Amino acid sequence: GRVSFDEQGLGVSTFEVLQAQTEEALSPEAVTNGGLFFPTPPWSDRICHFQYPVGSVHGYDNNSCTVCDSDLDLVAIFNETSQRRECQECEGEVVDVVDVGL
Repeated sequence: GRVSFDEQGLGVSTFEVLQAQTEEALSPEAVTNGGLFFPTPPWSDRICHFQYPVGSVHGYDNNSCTVCDSDLDLVAIFNETSQRRECQECEGEVVDVVDVGL
C-alpha cells in the first residue's frame, strides 16, 4: 500500500500488524483482538504453537515439542490458555491425523 510521512518525517500511514502464531491483530488499536505472543518459541518448537491444521500430530508432552504417541491414543489439542498444542488422550475415535512435516 501507500506510505506517507508528516513534516517531521514520521509515518502517518495506517497498517495492520498480524501475529502468525495466533492469527491475532496487534495493530491498529481499533482492531486489536489479542496480545503479543512473547517470547517467540525456537524454530524447533513452533509447530507445537500453531492452532491449525486441526489434525496435527505435533504437541507438547513432558515439556517438549514432539510427535504425540499414537500407540497411547494421544492427540495434539490446542490449549487456548497456554497458546500451544498439548498431547492428550483422545476422548473419541481418531479418524484422520495430519503430519505437516515441518
